[in-house]
Amino acid sequence: MKEKRVFLRETKDRKVIFADVEQCTGCQVCMLACSTYNEGKSSLHLSRIKVYTDFTSYRFRINYCIQCEFPVCLHHCPVGAIKIDEKGVVFIDENLCTGCGMCAKVCPFNAVTMVTIDGSDKAVKCDLCRSREEGPICVEMCPTGALRLISWRPDLFGGWKYVWMERRNTSCGFDEREDLEGKDRQGC
Repeated sequence: MKEKRVFLRETKDRKVIFADVEQCTGCQVCMLACSTYNEGKSSLHLSRIKVYTDFTSYRFRINYCIQCEFPVCLHHCPVGAIKIDEKGVVFIDENLCTGCGMCAKVCPFNAVTMVTIDGSDKAVKCDLCRSREEGPICVEMCPTGALRLISWRPDLFGGWKYVWMERRNTSCGFDEREDLEGKDRQGC
């Protein structure tokens, strides 16, 4: 009998990173801190958080795992390497990951990245630095305070449908603060 996997969190105080793009200067310190902490190498390519410049709006767009309510990556992992811990954090068990890339293909936010480390392909995504007591290193190292760790709530980021459309349509730019404040940005 196949093991039943849990896809929905029961945790009351789930956390998620919130990015204030108005405060982001695009310095990429968060990316370097992330790759150094998680992979032991200072490399923008290995970072689990990505900072992009949106030249249409002259803003920075910060891409990272938003710890989905119903993680599509978890549903599609053929070996069960993507799990949810007791704090509600979606993470990849590196010992089980085969590097097939299915999770990266199905993530609607492009938050799962395939990397090659020591000759092996593996999937990486933000897990809120779950093994670090102080929390995510990117939040701690951000020199402008553009990244914050906040409690997750259903209306955060404007909801699933809105974030899906925004993350796929980068020509609009992506401003999580407007989503957090509940502003309507339809027709961008």
